[in-house]
Amino acid sequence: MLRANRVTAGVPAGHVQLFAETDRGAVRWRLLSGNNRELGRGRETFADAEACRLVIKELQAETEEVIPSIRRVGSHLWSWQLMRGDEVVAEASHAYDRRIRCEQAMMQFAAQLREAVVRPDIMLTNARRWQR
Repeated sequence: MLRANRVTAGVPAGHVQLFAETDRGAVRWRLLSGNNRELGRGRETFADAEACRLVIKELQAETEEVIPSIRRVGSHLWSWQLMRGDEVVAEASHAYDRRIRCEQAMMQFAAQLREAVVRPDIMLTNARRWQR
């Protein structure tokens, strides 16, 4: 079970950004910090923005119910995932050089996701780094 602290006063709240390759393409989401740094992203793709928003809202309400998982990727890097049962619902957007930094990033993601505003627009992009 993941117990994230509430976002503290003075720390800019994050926001959730939806993105897709085209206006009719599959939709994904990512959490951005107050200064627009990517904190993590959802694993699933969705047929439309409404289905994506619904899952995000459910996840925001269940942040304490997800199971954190930290694993080694390669010989010197770490990554995190949040699990609901056997399903990965969110994951790190990049690997970390230290386990403690990975854990801290996962906790920051969970804390900011709970309070994050889901933006109404969809960013259209075909950047390879967001495709999986």
